Amino acid sequence: MPSAQGTVTLKGAVDEPSTTVSGTITVGSQVTGFAGLSTVVARTDRMINLSSRVRAGGPGSVLITGFVIGGTEPKQMAIRGIGPTLASYGVSGVMADPSIRIYSGGTAVAENDNWTSSDAATFGRLGAFPLPAGSRDAAVVLTLRPGAYSVVVTGPAAGVAMAEIYDASLNPNADYQRLVNISSRGEVSAGDGVLIGGFVVTGNSPKQLLIRGIGPSLAAFGVAGVLADPRLRVYREGSILAENDNWSAVPAEAATLTSAAGKVGAFTLAAGSKDAAVILTLNPGAYTAQVFGSAGGTGTALVEIYELP
Repeated sequence: MPSAQGTVTLKGAVDEPSTTVSGTITVGSQVTGFAGLSTVVARTDRMINLSSRVRAGGPGSVLITGFVIGGTEPKQMAIRGIGPTLASYGVSGVMADPSIRIYSGGTAVAENDNWTSSDAATFGRLGAFPLPAGSRDAAVVLTLRPGAYSVVVTGPAAGVAMAEIYDASLNPNADYQRLVNISSRGEVSAGDGVLIGGFVVTGNSPKQLLIRGIGPSLAAFGVAGVLADPRLRVYREGSILAENDNWSAVPAEAATLTSAAGKVGAFTLAAGSKDAAVILTLNPGAYTAQVFGSAGGTGTALVEIYELP
């Protein structure tokens, strides 16, 4: 645009993960750079819940979901193990009577078999679908200190089950403490046996995430019968946003993924392994990450979702 000092040219860009604005202002032949982030608007981007669905139950088959609470203060959480109510949403072969147990390290800190109506108001506030009175689904609302936790969903007979983890704070965007990574492990099989991890990003800016579908690398941790060749797909509203089969197939991408894993404390993947991984910058909204076997393979798999700094 013209000015008394000559033509003014403004060029800028926004880095989505950090919401930092940078660019240049050119007046005549003088170029001035600028960069910054609004000091009056605090970023509130974060993950606020996880849901994982897979076939589990019976001898030796469980759905294991892990999560980490960051920060320094306790956080209220709502944790559910859903089986029979899934039938109302068209899921066949559901787990008839799931139970949940929450662990910190190797110590059980809470458990539930059949949920109680006293928690119904909390579920409604969080936007979780209602559970019919008297259903054999499991649920608990509790306050947890920062740290790493795991939720085990199991039942006396096999069936499709879903684990749900909700940030139950009254205003999660205002809390410093937050969910910084979430993961689920289960047995991938054909049909409804796909391992599905749903998650929600909320706040006022995009969030950069590392998402991994792990199979063969689980063997190094003593897991038997791993999914030999997992494939990972990330969806929003039924559309595929990204997918990956073998994480290290492209050397430049593999280096970026390795660096990102180191930043968040994720275990290292061996070069050439058939695990899957992607890095995505996602706008606030609801997403699903699905892990299934290439060429119809079956076995134990892990889906991981990490918040990148």
